[in-house]
Amino acid sequence: MAIIIIAADRYQPAFEIARQTAERLNYQCFGRDLLNAAEARYKLKADQLLQAFHDYSMLGLSRRQRTRYLAYVQEQTLSALPEDRAVCCGLGAHLYVRGVSHVVKIRLVSDVKLQVEELAKEVGATPARAQKLLVRSAKRRRRLAIDQLHLDEDDPSTFDMVLNLDQIEPAEALNAICETASYRKFQPMTYSLQCLRDLVLSARVRALLIEQYPEVRVRSEHGTVVVEIAALKREKQKKAEAVKQALAGHPGINYVEVHVIRDIFRQAVESFR
Repeated sequence: MAIIIIAADRYQPAFEIARQTAERLNYQCFGRDLLNAAEARYKLKADQLLQAFHDYSMLGLSRRQRTRYLAYVQEQTLSALPEDRAVCCGLGAHLYVRGVSHVVKIRLVSDVKLQVEELAKEVGATPARAQKLLVRSAKRRRRLAIDQLHLDEDDPSTFDMVLNLDQIEPAEALNAICETASYRKFQPMTYSLQCLRDLVLSARVRALLIEQYPEVRVRSEHGTVVVEIAALKREKQKKAEAVKQALAGHPGINYVEVHVIRDIFRQAVESFR
């Protein structure tokens, strides 16, 4: 059976639809509760991890913090999801499952006025101020998705279905989601299941390395893991060995290949010293 991922402008109404969908189909349901499971593992509060997506503070997180938090959320989300029969709401999960054909990606949209009203109450701001906070947070999130995952979350082609809750009642949205998930196209196959396993392993490796190597990129295929990091030329061999040591004995890894690209920014800084 399929995995259903729901992304939405307003979390609570979307999660209620996700919960009812899981109940009807006898699937497991996941949402922001996954962040609670990540607290002890990464020694961060769930609210801190959620900031990677919804950051309304004046200064916001640094790029490095946001990148690291997103990697942790991605790892936790992918690791917690079973290979099928699951509904996941929020957490940017639709961005993590590129190429997995048995995932149904749903976008729920609603009137921006409702979003503004809810945020104004949440942070104690005027509607005008809440509107600005929403726009700023959305821009930060979009830039991060493009930078780190090479995906534009505002692109409708990212989704299999977009439903406007201002025009469609939640009960009808629920029916549409359940019917779509039953399509033969969204049934798991050997290839799509392997794609999901590869993504899970890549996310785990990236989360393991990202604090030490903030720009790390990882891809995996059938247990072969390719890691790309930046380093100065004189550090190339040392860092490559350090990555291999860090991943030695990691479950699911059969072989590690490390590509070291030149860190032109550090090199430029050092040339001026």
